[in-house]
Amino acid sequence: ASIIAPDERTQVTPTTVYPARANVYFTYTKPNGATSWCTGWLYAANAVATAGHCVHSGGASGAWNTNFTVYPGRNGATSPYGSCGTSGVFSVTGWTQSASVEYDYAALKLNCTVGTTTGWYGMNWASTPGAGSAVSSAGYPQDKPSATQWLTSSAVSALYTRQVAYHLDTVGGQSGSAVYHVGCTTYCAIAVHAYGYGDHNRGTRITEPAFANFHNWKL
Repeated sequence: ASIIAPDERTQVTPTTVYPARANVYFTYTKPNGATSWCTGWLYAANAVATAGHCVHSGGASGAWNTNFTVYPGRNGATSPYGSCGTSGVFSVTGWTQSASVEYDYAALKLNCTVGTTTGWYGMNWASTPGAGSAVSSAGYPQDKPSATQWLTSSAVSALYTRQVAYHLDTVGGQSGSAVYHVGCTTYCAIAVHAYGYGDHNRGTRITEPAFANFHNWKL
């Protein structure tokens, strides 16, 4: 991920307002035993969308992460909505077998329904806003105080078949965050943030097939 100078991220506080409370900080154990974290976002009462590389190391020789603990609206040492475990972790073969950046998305099915309290994001796959459209993203970057949420807003710079490019400022740890705009009847995610390319960042676009997968994974 990249900072598109100047760094325009601002800390989100409190995190108990929507949509901040629908963003989640989650920890996990890597296949090598190390612990790490990523960002995700509730898209149903019991389901979180995130990046594929936050759940699986990618490719046929890769492996799944384990021991996921999800903290909606985490704010430093404070977890206003407690934590949830997972009853299922999902991605697609484009990531788990091929490690293709175009398929870097995943979902966690929770063992709770905390989304009924926090609310969740909608998904917009039918009319993804084009270049110049305003978008935002909030997540949990590695370069800020532990488990604090930071918001960035900018514009779409380009649309690709399975990716969206934008000038949002992001750093590692923010992978998996929602790239969203105001639409539907609430905030609508158009992509899952995944990568930095120096002069822009990119997310995995929520296409109609991706939307169908997210729907099936929450059932």
